[in-house]
Amino acid sequence: MARRRIRGVLGLIALTVAAALVVAGIALPGVLLAGAATTTVAHSVRSLPDGIDPTSPPQPSVLYAADGTTRIATFYSQYRKPVQLKKVSKVMQQAMVAAEDRRFYEHGAVDAKGVLRAAAANIRNGAVDQGASTLTMQYVRNVLKNDQNVSAAERKAATQDTLSRKLQEVRYAAELEHTMSKDQIL
Repeated sequence: MARRRIRGVLGLIALTVAAALVVAGIALPGVLLAGAATTTVAHSVRSLPDGIDPTSPPQPSVLYAADGTTRIATFYSQYRKPVQLKKVSKVMQQAMVAAEDRRFYEHGAVDAKGVLRAAAANIRNGAVDQGASTLTMQYVRNVLKNDQNVSAAERKAATQDTLSRKLQEVRYAAELEHTMSKDQIL
């Protein structure tokens, strides 16, 4: 009777080991692929510059007469004029936060709840229908896509839907959150 139990236990152990080996064999390619992808992404993120230079947005060019004061014409593809946050009404500030990132003042550079919500919705819908960019991440993207100190290809890359671009955005957003206040970012 005892031998039968021992044999049964040993058989169960052997079956468990065999099943574990089969599962490991099935999972191994996925684990190796995930490891290679993680290494590639980590390398590309480490090779980025330490931060971005949040320069002013594109400004119009003004053509003056020879006297230097008479304005003849203004040229622009984007007419933006920076304003201090205190000159923006509280209602407009609240509207921006409500529309774009309602937990802006509660999270850091990345909103984990927003990422989980967007991922669940995108998986459920089978397509990328929702994003999870915070206002800080949107600010980074706008700075990068308007930076006249980089090539047109680099500016275009700042808006591509790729994992490496998103991770770059996250890294720069995290850096900005350490150097700028939420109000400065807004």
